[in-house]
Amino acid sequence: MNAYYVDPEARAPLLEAQALFDAGDKEQAQVFYTWGARFWREIENVLTNQPNQSGRLSALILQTRNFSEIDLNDPVALANLLDRHSEDRASAIVRCFLQGMACESVGVE
Repeated sequence: MNAYYVDPEARAPLLEAQALFDAGDKEQAQVFYTWGARFWREIENVLTNQPNQSGRLSALILQTRNFSEIDLNDPVALANLLDRHSEDRASAIVRCFLQGMACESVGVE
């Protein structure tokens, strides 16, 4: 029998991990699968928009046509868009997960 294990949460600012991945460091993929997934889960938890059957984040992705109006590598633009749908609660999450700043403000050590 084969056993598969998920590595412990790999933490790094997502924009830094993206730049390293784009430069050829494929080891950064683990950051996206753990820290990136947690980022989107935290965002889902603060969104206030009307959910669809798959949740609030899914509904927002559809509504914004996959965030087509912004550059997802621009943390300010992403935070502004998400803040409009979260009663201004998404900025701190974006700063922590994308930039590695002020993570204690969102309960991340």
